[in-house]
Amino acid sequence: MKKFFLILLVFLLLLGCTNEEEAKSHDNEKINTNEDEFAVLETMVDEEKTIYVVSQKGFRNDIKIEFQIKDNNIANIKIIEHYETNSYFNRIKNANYLEKIIDSDNIAEIDTISGATVSSKALKNAAINTLNYHENK
Repeated sequence: MKKFFLILLVFLLLLGCTNEEEAKSHDNEKINTNEDEFAVLETMVDEEKTIYVVSQKGFRNDIKIEFQIKDNNIANIKIIEHYETNSYFNRIKNANYLEKIIDSDNIAEIDTISGATVSSKALKNAAINTLNYHENK
């Protein structure tokens, strides 16, 4: 009888460890799918403006963007490279989304583009992250 309980106890302990490992692997998935991955790739400074080339996680892959900052505001945005689906990314262009970001006093309040939600959110986050980086450097 003691052997039975001992085997049952070992079995339950092993079962509990397996569930904990599964929980840890799910946590790692959340970390790896962070939508807010941002990096400054290049910085160029002259007397009038600062240019940042940044990378922000989009839907399919990173979007490489150039921001020109003048007087602590975004003066220009250029998409250098992206791997998003062209038909969806065209929705961003057709909605003049980059111009909305440039003209906005509060970028965080700009709505994302329906049908290109992740990509437009990535552009918005890139703008916010770039301004924050510029202000804190």
